[in-house]
Amino acid sequence: MAPHHNNQDTISERRLRPIYDWLDNGNNKKALQEAEKVLRKQPTFQCCRALKSLALMRLGKEEEAMSILDKILEECPTDEGALQAMTIGYREMKLPDKICTLYENAVKKDPYNEEFLSHLFMAYVRLGQLKRQQATAMSLYKVKMKNPYYFWSVMSLVLQAIEGDEKMAQTVSLPLALKMVQKMDKEGKMEQEQETMLYLMILELKQDWKGAVDVLNSPLGKKLENSASFHLHCINKRIELEERLENWPEVARLSRNILLSQPDSWETATSYVRAVHCIQKSGRKGSLKEMQYDLKPNRIDRTLVEAESLMDCLGKGYPGLRGPKLAKLEICYRTMDGCSLSLQDLLMDYIDVFGTRPVCFSDIKKYLKAIPLEQRNNFILKLRERYPDEVPNSSGEIYREICLSGVERFLGKHSDLSTEMVESIVSGLINRYVACQPLVAHLERTELRPCDGYLVIASHLLWEKWETTRNIRFFLFSCSLLRLGLQYSPSNWQMKFLLIRLCGRAGAGSLCDEVHAGIDVKHIILDTLGWVILRVLFSSGQTDRLDRLYCQMSRFYSHSPKETIEYIIQAYKCGNFSQICDIYNLKRRIQTSFLSHLVQIDRLMFDLLFKTLNHDQAVNHVGYPEYSTWDNIPWDRLRDNRDFRTIVSYEPEETATTEELVNDSFKVSFIQNLQFN
Repeated sequence: MAPHHNNQDTISERRLRPIYDWLDNGNNKKALQEAEKVLRKQPTFQCCRALKSLALMRLGKEEEAMSILDKILEECPTDEGALQAMTIGYREMKLPDKICTLYENAVKKDPYNEEFLSHLFMAYVRLGQLKRQQATAMSLYKVKMKNPYYFWSVMSLVLQAIEGDEKMAQTVSLPLALKMVQKMDKEGKMEQEQETMLYLMILELKQDWKGAVDVLNSPLGKKLENSASFHLHCINKRIELEERLENWPEVARLSRNILLSQPDSWETATSYVRAVHCIQKSGRKGSLKEMQYDLKPNRIDRTLVEAESLMDCLGKGYPGLRGPKLAKLEICYRTMDGCSLSLQDLLMDYIDVFGTRPVCFSDIKKYLKAIPLEQRNNFILKLRERYPDEVPNSSGEIYREICLSGVERFLGKHSDLSTEMVESIVSGLINRYVACQPLVAHLERTELRPCDGYLVIASHLLWEKWETTRNIRFFLFSCSLLRLGLQYSPSNWQMKFLLIRLCGRAGAGSLCDEVHAGIDVKHIILDTLGWVILRVLFSSGQTDRLDRLYCQMSRFYSHSPKETIEYIIQAYKCGNFSQICDIYNLKRRIQTSFLSHLVQIDRLMFDLLFKTLNHDQAVNHVGYPEYSTWDNIPWDRLRDNRDFRTIVSYEPEETATTEELVNDSFKVSFIQNLQFN
């Protein structure tokens, strides 16, 4: 019998090969003809019928294709070729639930088939049916005792905890997942690093920080730490957990060990400073002064004086790194009277060393706020004494000059200026911009030019003056400067956003859209920066452009869940459980974005106002599938994903856009849409 079946399979494969070739080449008409030729001889050949339906579907005959697929589905096929062809067909027709039914039927006929069960698991992943994928993974493990299948089940439980009710997560899902992993640990069956990572993830979700530390101290944790890929991750994770437990001496020891080899790790430096500060506040004694600071590992520093000594040593050993000097600023910022140098001296020192880098202002912005109001003018004068107002001779000097101008504005020097003073400062900035052009002439148009910062600060000044005086001259002057800058530096998004802001206030929606198109906002950035142009187009009545943008954003919000699912499936196949969580978090962030539902509501209003001519058309529009999910909108879980930090701000603290202001604007928009519904 076996040879006979093998012979039949060979004949069938030979007959199907031309159909596969025509489908792969995109010649669906030829594929259909070949399929019909085979079916005349074998009318019940399931795989051939499935391929025929695929050809019909791609020829636009979806109803006929669907009829064939439904008939095959009723027959509960188990032929691998038929199942694969039907899976492709259902996927192209966007019917993932049919794929589940297909493999459920196959599993009923052959419950011990590993391949059918794994396909069924992935089908449930596509639908997000976490409980079913958990049960399927356990069935897989019973058929084939492989660790990946067992941990697929554990991961499904973890996702139930993340996606579901928090109370159920802490009482049911997470304890069960923990028990399953502990069972494998006791039996010595933990094989892969990602399995240990999942173990730690469960303990963190349970907020069992002590248990997670115990795992890191166990043979499993040591094995994970000894692997090259996870060594640094384990140390950082240990620091994070010890911080949760407020075990500050251990945090100080671990973070110090990392800083000895990676002094520019800012996250580690802040953990170290926080730990030493807490140790000092607790009253634990440490050496107040040493002739020479000891750089040996595993030392526990107990005072901020020792912390400063460490940073001094690291700064001398790595003079080109910002981390040690920023850490000294952080120490002084935390305890203004607990450091050997004043904050202002440290800021001056930082500008001396790193002022020629474009990130200097953003680095020190946090610490500038700590300078008392009465001392700010003296600090500015000291800076200008050290760096007179001269034409720069290099790109580095341009960056330092712009940083100093930003510091002056941030510390309030540009507040309450007369019209003559504003014009004088703006004129000086423009002259400096023109004088620096030979220094940047070699740069490509796609590169950001250092001197663009002069025009950005000048535009901020002119905008502020226009806001207070309503003199149109300042508005036009600012727009002209930005247009001039974009002629030479068309890739500078800072100037583009400022120009959109200005032209939007003037109602020039089409010009704003043209400028915005040059920023190339797409994909996830639509969710964070899409609000910038939306309100401008809406308020200026640019209906055609608004409709195009609504379609683009709606397409992103509808496609992104499907795209993320493919990455989740790939992560399951690779056993990368931490990545699965990251992708789920991204997916949830997009699905619960307030802007996605705002676009949906605004788009419906737009269609009803501008695209419908009578009552019947309006009813049809309201009945579209994308507008039928409002009852399922999780209004209480919507989040604000708008990004207000893209545009660099030199504004003083009292006039800057704060987190509180952003939250208030979100609440207003949220309430308005709730009232609409």
